[in-house]
Amino acid sequence: MVGGLLLLMSLTSIGLAEAAANAPLAGEEKYWLTYMREEEKLARDVYLVRYDQWRLKIFDTISKSEQAHMDAVKTLLDRYGPPDEQRHGPRAWPHARAFPDHFPPN
Repeated sequence: MVGGLLLLMSLTSIGLAEAAANAPLAGEEKYWLTYMREEEKLARDVYLVRYDQWRLKIFDTISKSEQAHMDAVKTLLDRYGPPDEQRHGPRAWPHARAFPDHFPPN
């Protein structure tokens, strides 16, 4: 399942996305893509808060990297995942709800 997603991401990055586009994803793979996006969002939020708190450039740089990861997974979700109305909203995942409200919602 995760190996399939990594393969899909690598196929996309080396220009073989057309071949991969013909293979539909299983429900579990769609679930994990959505989960990965939430994980990237949570990581980005942590680094944004730390940057706001301490103004260290490294936190700003890492938050931008996490945003790039979020965007990459969103591209895959838009291509293969469930429609937006079927996706989980911000802080929908149990681990994300454990964080304080001062984290940005999206």
